[in-house]
Amino acid sequence: MEGQNRIIFGIFLSFVSICISCKQDKKITINREYSNMESVIYNLPCIDSVLQVKCGTKESMKLVNVRDYMELVKRNEKIKEWLSRMNEDELSVYTINNNVVKYLILSSTMIDATGLATNFYHWLFIDITNEKVLEETLSLSKDRRSCFVEDNIIHFIVFKYGDEFYHGNRDYLNLPITTVEYIWDGNKLEKISSMNLICSEER
Repeated sequence: MEGQNRIIFGIFLSFVSICISCKQDKKITINREYSNMESVIYNLPCIDSVLQVKCGTKESMKLVNVRDYMELVKRNEKIKEWLSRMNEDELSVYTINNNVVKYLILSSTMIDATGLATNFYHWLFIDITNEKVLEETLSLSKDRRSCFVEDNIIHFIVFKYGDEFYHGNRDYLNLPITTVEYIWDGNKLEKISSMNLICSEER
C-alpha cells in the first residue's frame, strides 16, 4: 500500500508544485533550529522500547490509501502547501479515531532540511470531519505506534534530542533523548509527561 500511495502522491504533487511553486523555498522556523548542525542518522533501540511499553497492544494509527482522501487534500490549501515541502518518498498517511473525532495524519521528512533537521519527521494532524489542519510537530520517530488510543483518548509521543546534546559534549554512542507524551485536548496537543533517556547507537 505504501508503494501505491507514493505513486498516487507523485501524480498529485506534480499538480501541487504548479499551483504553489512560489512557496517551494519556504522553511518553517523550527527547521532552522537544527539546520546548521551536522546530520547523523541513527537506529535508536530506545525508541522502539518506549513504544513497546507505551503503545503495547493498544490501537495505533492505521495506514490508509491516500486516494480515499484525495478530495479533502485538494480542497485544503494548508495541506497542499505542507505537501509541497515534504519528500514524497518518505510520505506515510494514517487515520486514527477515538469514537468522537477521526483524524488524518500525514508524516514525512522535509525536502529542504539540512544538518540534524534531516533526522526529523514532520507530523501533520487533520480533523477529517471539519477538514481543518490542527497541528504540526516534529519527532525523530516515524513509527506509527507513536500515536495510539487509550480509554478513548488519543496519545502522541514525540522523540527529540535532549538539551545536553545541544549544550554539552556530544557522545554519539550514548545520545540524550527526550520523550514527550501528549494527549489531544480539543484541537491541540497537551503535554502530560516527559522523560529523559540515554540511547545507545545500534550498529
